[in-house]
Amino acid sequence: FFLADADGRLLDVNEAACKLLGYTREELLTLSLAGVEADQTPEHVLEIIARVFEVGAERFERRMRRKDGSLLEMELSLNSLPVGEGRVMAFARDISARKRADEERDATVRMLKLINQPTPLAVLLREVTLLLRDSSGCASVGIRLTDGEDYPYCETRGFPPELVESERHLC
Repeated sequence: FFLADADGRLLDVNEAACKLLGYTREELLTLSLAGVEADQTPEHVLEIIARVFEVGAERFERRMRRKDGSLLEMELSLNSLPVGEGRVMAFARDISARKRADEERDATVRMLKLINQPTPLAVLLREVTLLLRDSSGCASVGIRLTDGEDYPYCETRGFPPELVESERHLC
């Protein structure tokens, strides 16, 4: 739970918000909604608050930044409270696990579609390494296939060529 004024300054938070974001209550109360927003500019956050005052409520998903810099996928529900100069009450729910599960499911479906197409092996390996790199968040990936007693790289993405060459064979 967060309570903010029309400028987005945090006026009150509950203990769950503090634990979720890794701040003390005192630290959070020095911030604004824009201060914990991971992707939007302060101007965009103010536009959202203005829209909440116009329509009464908004629900959306956003990424919030914890004190340690890590990101949380959040579902936010904002409601306007017509007291004083206006207040916005926000309830946040961590949906990071659900988002990760959705991304993993989508990557699995894309992988199954890839490997079930009549594609030449070299093309398939390029596409698979691209999918693995993008869905895993790893900067570099490689695929090794057995060749007798050895397991040479068949396809790599993101590794420096000298590393691939020096590590091409395991045996």
